[in-house]
Amino acid sequence: MSGAVAFEARSLAEHIAAEEAPPAAAPAAPAPAQEPAKPAEPTPPAAPAAAPAADDAAKAEEAAKVAATEANSTKPDAELSEAARTLRKNRLDERTKRLRVQNDELARELQRRQDLNRQRSESERESRPAQAAVAPDPTDPEPTFESFVAAHPTHPDPYAGFISARTRWEIRQEQRTTQATQAREQQTAQAREQGVKLAGHLQAGQQKFSDFDAVTEPVIQAISAGSPQRDADFTRFVIGSAVGGDLLYQLGTNSAALQAVLDATDPTQLFRALHAVEARITGPAPAAAAPPPISQAPPPPSAVAGGASSAASSTDTRQVGFSTADHIRIEQAELDARRARGLRN
Repeated sequence: MSGAVAFEARSLAEHIAAEEAPPAAAPAAPAPAQEPAKPAEPTPPAAPAAAPAADDAAKAEEAAKVAATEANSTKPDAELSEAARTLRKNRLDERTKRLRVQNDELARELQRRQDLNRQRSESERESRPAQAAVAPDPTDPEPTFESFVAAHPTHPDPYAGFISARTRWEIRQEQRTTQATQAREQQTAQAREQGVKLAGHLQAGQQKFSDFDAVTEPVIQAISAGSPQRDADFTRFVIGSAVGGDLLYQLGTNSAALQAVLDATDPTQLFRALHAVEARITGPAPAAAAPPPISQAPPPPSAVAGGASSAASSTDTRQVGFSTADHIRIEQAELDARRARGLRN
């Protein structure tokens, strides 16, 4: 009985153990075929350690100082380092660019002054009565037949004489017109030359003084606000001065000197005030040279006067100032006048 009980107890224990045990694991799947191993990539070499940023900045600053010292020297470009040569070229390019800008500003200023002067001239012309291109000469009126006969009552051929006198008068009018035209052309050429000289003074001042334009602009405005005559005299003095740019700058920095110029009431006072400023720039004038010794030789003998009068008669065609073509024209007019009346030559 005890043996049967023991058997049943053992069987029950095995049954309970079988129920509490975990289920058996499924059979493992076959392992996939392994791919051949790739060769290991080479490890890149480690980068060299960077220099500290402070050292780089110090080296760059030192190199810049050395290049600037070289560029400021008088060495030719071929003897400079690459950095100094580049720095000198960049400086030259910047200076050239500034000069171009200054030249453009100068051209605009000259154009503004020319426009202002033209407006003044037009205003003055409108305020005056209209005048002929060449004003008649009151000492040389146009001859008439009556005036010629009254002046030459014994002339053998009054009409031919009158034609000759009128032809000579017409030639003189043509000469007067030609002279006036040449004078205007000369004035235009002089004005153009003065403009070039004034531009040179202004450009020299701009290169010498960095604040030249700002200092001299009030001077130019103050002078332009006065009379046109003072403006013209002032401009003529500045153009003729060897230190015109310095003169303008000194007037802009010396209010007392500028006021003396503005207070001048005539050209003499104006030039005296400007000469005083110019003398402070150039220094005292050199002493005048001693006059040459006076010759003790006797004077040369006087020339013997000729018997003919130097003054031409009113009917003489060979007058001073007439060309050969003018003489031919006068004589031909006389001949035409005589032929028209059937007279012999």
